[in-house]
Amino acid sequence: MDWKVTLKNIGPFKGAEVNVKPLTIFVGKNSTGKSFLLRLLYAFSTALPNTTELIEKAHSPLQEVLSCSFRDGIEKSLRDNFGNNLLTKGENEGEIDLSSGVIDLKANVRSTLSVTLTPKAGQILEDVKESL
Repeated sequence: MDWKVTLKNIGPFKGAEVNVKPLTIFVGKNSTGKSFLLRLLYAFSTALPNTTELIEKAHSPLQEVLSCSFRDGIEKSLRDNFGNNLLTKGENEGEIDLSSGVIDLKANVRSTLSVTLTPKAGQILEDVKESL
């Protein structure tokens, strides 16, 4: 799946836009952010839903449940992988935008982390139909 990642004041990036394809190679000088970017992609790709919230909100519409659960999972994954070290040094706020065929994600980073997910409803419905 292709991802488009846009960073502002995150890690070593004052501003960056990266298109990630199934085969993407990062090349560059030392300390330019290659490993940081890979850790960020890892944090997003390994985020697990908050299963307790999934169970508690099982009566809610599917899109709402998935949004809340994955949002919490992504926030946890980012905190676990980066702690308070997401922002560019000297900056008070930053943002991460990630877009794929399934979801649009926006993470606002200040002293706390706030993630907003917008699942693409058509894709979610197709995924649910395929799993039935």
